[in-house]
Order: sequence, then structure tokens, then C-alpha cells
Amino acid sequence: AGFSACYAVPFYDGQLLTAAVRRLNLGGKALTNLLKETVSYRSLNMTDEGLLMERLKDQLCWVSQHAISDLHISQPAARSPHRRDVALPDGVHNLRGYVKPPTPDVQAAFNPGGKFAGE
Repeated sequence: AGFSACYAVPFYDGQLLTAAVRRLNLGGKALTNLLKETVSYRSLNMTDEGLLMERLKDQLCWVSQHAISDLHISQPAARSPHRRDVALPDGVHNLRGYVKPPTPDVQAAFNPGGKFAGE
């Protein structure tokens, strides 16, 4: 995936299938814009905060290897292992914003061994 496009590059038995290579004109910029719209609709107006939203996207977004099971795990949103709180910049004490680490009760609920899966 890139800034403005993604490519599907298929291989078969270690050989590139050049006739099947495809470009999709959808990239990270479109996803960042969608994130800005979604956050602006639900809470603060972030339409002018492109760099901040890009950083948050890079830190928080990921591609699931098991989409159905991850959706089931995330249903109780308050106790989801994927939930993160973000401290937005205030311009005085916090100039860049940051992702807060998960709370200990969320860590313990989803990883009884004591170590958080994201560490």
C-alpha cells in the first residue's frame, strides 16, 4: 500500500504473473481522510489535522489476520483489547498528542499471563 495507490502483485510457483498485476487507486491518503471524517463526525473537528491523523493512523490501524474473530472480540467495546485512548494535543503541555497505554484491568482481562499482547 502506498500514499495514493495499492498494487496486487501475484506470484505462482515463485514466478511473477505480470499479466495479472493490478493497481487500485486507493491508498493511505484515502484512509487518513476517512479517519478524519469519522473522528470529526463523532467528536472533535479534525479535518484540518492531517498530520496528527496520519500519525494516529500509523500507530493504531492494522490489518486483521482473522477479521471475524477480531470483530467478535471487539463487540464489548469498553473491554475490547483493541481499544486505545488518545490524548490530543492541547498546544500548551502536550504538543504532539500520544496514544495512552491500555489500562491494567484491560490487560489482565485479555492476557492472564500479565504481559500485554502488544508489547
